[in-house]
Amino acid sequence: MGPKLAPLAPLAPIKGKGAVGAPVGTVSEARAREVFDQLDINKDGKLQKDELRTGLWKMSVGGTDASIDSMSAADRYIDQLFAKADLNLSGELSLEEFMKIADEVVKYLGPQAEMNAVS
Repeated sequence: MGPKLAPLAPLAPIKGKGAVGAPVGTVSEARAREVFDQLDINKDGKLQKDELRTGLWKMSVGGTDASIDSMSAADRYIDQLFAKADLNLSGELSLEEFMKIADEVVKYLGPQAEMNAVS
């Protein structure tokens, strides 16, 4: 059985306008862009749910096997993130849309993300 994820807290409101170049919260635009680029597996400039799911899992827990419970929790979390950021309902996030959730994603990843970064 894989590692257990902690229960998900409600998404915290993010300050700022969310546009690229505008202050969003505590994460710098450069850091948000770096995380976005790491998560954008197919390098098309958009994040799909599968890319976010795979990238967050690999970056946060090093790609270890997941239990069904932890994967279900991660799927619910990703659905929450998309509901908050995918304003045009395209099913994918542009960098500008990602900036709306960058603080939450970086907080979720924690300090381990640097060591487990997607290559």
